[in-house]
Amino acid sequence: MIINSGGNLISDQAITVSGAFSMTGTAIYTHNNISNAAVTIFSGAESFSATSTLVIDKWSSFTTPLPNGVTGNFGNLTFNTTGSWSQNGLFAPNRIKGTLAITNGSIIMDNGTGMSTSLTLQDVAISGSGCLVVQSGTPRNLTLITGNFTDVSTSTNYTYMMYRSVGNFDWTVNGNLNVNHRFTAIEGTSAANVGSAVIHVTGDFTIGGGLFTGLKQVTGSINMTVDGASLITGGPSLVAFKDYYIGDVTFNSGSLAIDNSRNTYFLGTHSTVGAVTINITGDFSISGASTRVYYAVNDASFNDIFVTIGNDLILTDALLSATNGGIVNYSIGRNYTQTGATSNFRGQYSSVNAGNVDMTINGSMTINGGLFTQSRTTGSVSLNVTEVIDVQNATFYGMNNTTLGNNGIGTLSCTDLSISASTFDFYRGVVLDGRTIPINISNQLSINFTNAAQRVYFISRAGDNNAVLDLNIGTNFYVTGTADGLFCSSMSTGMEDISIGNDFSVSGGRARFNAFENASARGHTTTGSVGGSVLLSGGSIAFSSHVGTTNWTITGDFDQTGGIQFANGIQVLLISMYWVILA
Repeated sequence: MIINSGGNLISDQAITVSGAFSMTGTAIYTHNNISNAAVTIFSGAESFSATSTLVIDKWSSFTTPLPNGVTGNFGNLTFNTTGSWSQNGLFAPNRIKGTLAITNGSIIMDNGTGMSTSLTLQDVAISGSGCLVVQSGTPRNLTLITGNFTDVSTSTNYTYMMYRSVGNFDWTVNGNLNVNHRFTAIEGTSAANVGSAVIHVTGDFTIGGGLFTGLKQVTGSINMTVDGASLITGGPSLVAFKDYYIGDVTFNSGSLAIDNSRNTYFLGTHSTVGAVTINITGDFSISGASTRVYYAVNDASFNDIFVTIGNDLILTDALLSATNGGIVNYSIGRNYTQTGATSNFRGQYSSVNAGNVDMTINGSMTINGGLFTQSRTTGSVSLNVTEVIDVQNATFYGMNNTTLGNNGIGTLSCTDLSISASTFDFYRGVVLDGRTIPINISNQLSINFTNAAQRVYFISRAGDNNAVLDLNIGTNFYVTGTADGLFCSSMSTGMEDISIGNDFSVSGGRARFNAFENASARGHTTTGSVGGSVLLSGGSIAFSSHVGTTNWTITGDFDQTGGIQFANGIQVLLISMYWVILA
């Protein structure tokens, strides 16, 4: 019996072929009866071209695999049957030469009967109410190669690569991986289930809805590499690359965009412990008021988080957060941009651990709205921006930790620092051994206040804190805006060393060194220099707001056309070779 290319045979009744049965070219055969195919249509020898299509709408018994009575290979294959149907490993290692489509039912490639450990498929398309389980039964390793893999099923059942049959899983997708369904790569049952997943997608990776889990209830690591772009969108109920138990997560992609994704976890919520490594060669963008992205959420995980982005990190009205006990390291090849009043960046959200948080931005840092917190830990923070830091209509914290003890330090460097209509608090930690907080602005510092509640501090913690401030401004320092906004260099008992390369100009706001007129502040020694002139036309200046000795050298003039200049403690100003001593 031959079905020629272009032919289409649908058998609602049994057809018995005792000799050869072949399909050539694009021939189609639809099996739509419940006869025993092994003794009817497939009773002889079969030959199917790689471009032919075999459709199974009905089958005699789901205890009998489809390949059981078929010799040779298959072309395109469509399963459209109800129920759960194991193929006992008989498609291994490479018997399907065309597209595998599952539009109904749950197809299990091997439930352990065949103990297959390798399978090669071409394109896989799961739709309708279909599901695929590649491996179940006895635990074993699996090497899987597919073409494009698409799962857009509406079934409430899951698609699994390994279902409670945990081992080392190696999957190469030669094309795109598109998931909009309940999907889990490996699911175990306890910490005793040990395995790993290595997934390589040569095209794009998209999660368009549903629920996606990489490793669930498995001890072991997942490493996923996407050569193209990655996108998580469509409101999936959960995305967790690893959930439960110990194991690392490594995710590599050309670009990564996450929007309209309520809960995306690299390390999941169930006390998952491990390191996270993210490498994005393009842009990493997170957007949407309902979008929440977590690298890790476990204080007890003392592993590290490394995020490397080749281009830009873009946060728009979304949450990006990490909570772990180890370090967090950001390396951004170009710019960090944050916009939207609901944007919330949490570089490290643990308030009880001491991991350092380092951010290196090779371009500019723009925060136009929302909340930015580099760290809540007691470890050190380092923010190194090659170009400009621009903070507008936002709240900024470098270290926001008020735990008693001897905390880490904060380091800030940039070309320009511009703060407008914002609260900026770089260091709220505690130092008990007189360590230095270095702030290096190679060009200009400008602060503009738009209401009296706005504050700018470099060191804001008073009390027993004796952190030393080393502030270097390469050129000009401008303070403008409403009269009552506050700039305060340091509230600690540690000394200050201030260097302003050119002019210091105040036309609004309160500019304060050596704390400010607040009972909780602490006085200290301050040494400062202004390479140009001091220009006071509005607002107020206090070179020393508290008790202590202050020495300032002003190379140019002190030009006051308005505003107020006052001092507490002993203030010594050397202005254009003239000494002025105020007590």
